[in-house]
Amino acid sequence: MTDCPETNMKGDECGTCTSLISQRDLAQHFADELAGAISRLFDVDIGEHSNLNNPWQEALDAIETVIAEREYREREMAQLDHDGQL
Repeated sequence: MTDCPETNMKGDECGTCTSLISQRDLAQHFADELAGAISRLFDVDIGEHSNLNNPWQEALDAIETVIAEREYREREMAQLDHDGQL
């Protein structure tokens, strides 16, 4: 049984609950698609959903790693330029 106050006598979900479930499923679908694209773009294995792995977090970690590496290279280049080594 459900906690939805709008559930009818047959046990069917209300329209609000059905809409929310549909929106959640669509958001999960797009998050999966985005994580897959990030995996391909950065050539990283993000794995599958499990109780031990969250591919959305793995994809975010991959992006943050690439950003950190880029920022490090930019600081190094700026330092070399500042020191007249470029």
